[in-house]
Amino acid sequence: MKIHYPVHKNPDQRGAALVISLIMLLVLTLIGISSMNGTITEERMASNTRDRSLAFQSAEEALRASEAFIGGSATLAAVNATQGAYSLASSEPAYTASTWTGTNSFQFPNTPYGVNAAPRAVIKHITTVNTTSTQLNVPGYGSFRSGNNVAVFKITAHGTGASSDGAEVMLRSFYGKIF
Repeated sequence: MKIHYPVHKNPDQRGAALVISLIMLLVLTLIGISSMNGTITEERMASNTRDRSLAFQSAEEALRASEAFIGGSATLAAVNATQGAYSLASSEPAYTASTWTGTNSFQFPNTPYGVNAAPRAVIKHITTVNTTSTQLNVPGYGSFRSGNNVAVFKITAHGTGASSDGAEVMLRSFYGKIF
């Protein structure tokens, strides 16, 4: 028995299907790698957005806790005696990395869930307005009665995100209290 092999009329076309399919496979691989890079970039962006949101919420918590601390203090001396509070006579810190450690700032006992470090704040007594000689009118709150001394504080709060080298947010507010 004799086996007959098909005879190719053009011997140059042998393996053309293999080469074309390898080129198509290469193109599909490049498309897949490109879409993976896009997905990884979007994932990093989402992670950074979450980290910044955590840092913002942490700083916001420190700001509100500082305002509550001042509001709950019976005397101006009680506020100024706190670590992280700067009196009218003292100079304000430079707000470097060392400001947010040790006794340079007020650390809050509760660390919010998911953040790297507890939020901290600096409370600076910036002025006292004596309303006997000046009428103090604050929009939304009305005029203060004559004879009240209003201590005005600048609160600078610092919050961090989830990772140690991630987002940091500083917020500032001004708060006044009659003592």
